[in-house]
Amino acid sequence: IPNLNETSQEAVLVFAGEEAFVDCKVENLQNYTILFKFMVAGTEPQKSEIISAGNLIITSDPRFSMLHHSEHDVWVLNIKNTKTTDSGIYVCETNSTPKQQIARLLSVIDTDSSDSNDKTDAILSDVNHNYTECCIEE
Repeated sequence: IPNLNETSQEAVLVFAGEEAFVDCKVENLQNYTILFKFMVAGTEPQKSEIISAGNLIITSDPRFSMLHHSEHDVWVLNIKNTKTTDSGIYVCETNSTPKQQIARLLSVIDTDSSDSNDKTDAILSDVNHNYTECCIEE
């Protein structure tokens, strides 16, 4: 059975217009497929939109791509030119039985907010992983 336990639980924080990397580490994938889904807020029961299956991008939004090297366990959903509407929960899931899944939160911070009293102080930590060196688009 695939294992997602090594996937980070930390939120991914970016400013609007920047590139986001939502990663998922999958050990023992075997012949199963990785799916990335976006959970649609405010739907009962909660619905999801499939963004990718393996290296194949399902969404028609050209800002999305998948970074993965066949010899590595890390799968990275790459979102270029992020928008605040990209904020939400992204689920990395295997199509195994039982399915394995882990949720990752993406927060896209609006850079156009003019009211400084309403701004939230955000702490953005440097990413210590260079996705362009370890992962390639296939």
